[in-house]
Amino acid sequence: MQTNYSDRMRKQREYELSFEPKSIWNYVYNNTLEELCDTNYKKNQLRKAGDDWVKAGAAGYLSSWNKEYLKRIIEFWTAPYDLILDPFAGHSSAFIPYLLKRNFIGFEITKERYEIQKAHLEKLMQLYPNNSQINLINDSSENLLNYVTPKTVDCVITDPPFWNLEKYGSAVNGVQLSDLKFDAFHDKLKQIFLDAYKVLKEGKFFIVKVANFRRNKKFIALKDKWAQILTDIGLEQHDEIVLELPPSKRHPLYIQAITNLNMLKVHEYLLVFRKGSEDTNVNDHINHNRPLVTNIYAEKYDSLFWSAKKGKIDWITSLFKEKKKEPTLNKGFFNNLNT
Repeated sequence: MQTNYSDRMRKQREYELSFEPKSIWNYVYNNTLEELCDTNYKKNQLRKAGDDWVKAGAAGYLSSWNKEYLKRIIEFWTAPYDLILDPFAGHSSAFIPYLLKRNFIGFEITKERYEIQKAHLEKLMQLYPNNSQINLINDSSENLLNYVTPKTVDCVITDPPFWNLEKYGSAVNGVQLSDLKFDAFHDKLKQIFLDAYKVLKEGKFFIVKVANFRRNKKFIALKDKWAQILTDIGLEQHDEIVLELPPSKRHPLYIQAITNLNMLKVHEYLLVFRKGSEDTNVNDHINHNRPLVTNIYAEKYDSLFWSAKKGKIDWITSLFKEKKKEPTLNKGFFNNLNT
């Protein structure tokens, strides 16, 4: 469906987002999607670590996507059944794409994280069956071009290792990037980004989560470094969002911040780049596949628009809240996620 820009602007009042598209995203604590996707895993990691947040974080779960943030990214920059690629799929990247009916291909080099995601995904598929295709690959994304055809991906969404900020365990069929020296790490990261660029369609979005941090009392400006890499491979910067960190990510750094006389890091960044085409019509299908306001708020259509509402219904999350009330979910679903 092709429209000119003025028609697109007028058309937006007929569609609905489940969030306000501002440039600073606040953490939604204990949101429904977090509970559905991660709660039991997080509890298990905390229990193993004796309820010590720092020790639990070393097991990797603190680096996972905030599910509310991932939902917003997918809802805003993709349409149902678009193909999403994540070269660094971790242990939870496939859950929200699946629940929001997107196709997905993700790479996870660590066997344990791959198995955790695969097992939980199978449970979600049983509870919420749909036609989206999810392909998890236990291999290094250095081999990405062996699996993905050029110019077939609708959006790249990824959260790579922030160099050696966190250790991720042993790898198969490749090198764990977090084990490399700074320059070697970025050489490999650039090659993986370039391969992802090759499989991305023209005009589509390349979205990367990144954070600055300190190592040996030195400030590591990863955001600027990665933005330059993305520019160097041929992408153009489209947007930048600040992501608030949850308490579980920032509290372990509290004493360190005071000791070193620096501010406690409470945010990450979302870098949004775009490949090639300036033709806005190339992404028309994203807007035209959003739910209509008339379908969501039929009796109040004339007075309800996203910019005017406070505390409005989150139409995506509400679907899962309704499902949560069903006996299938209440009778031990969350207690059996890892069985």
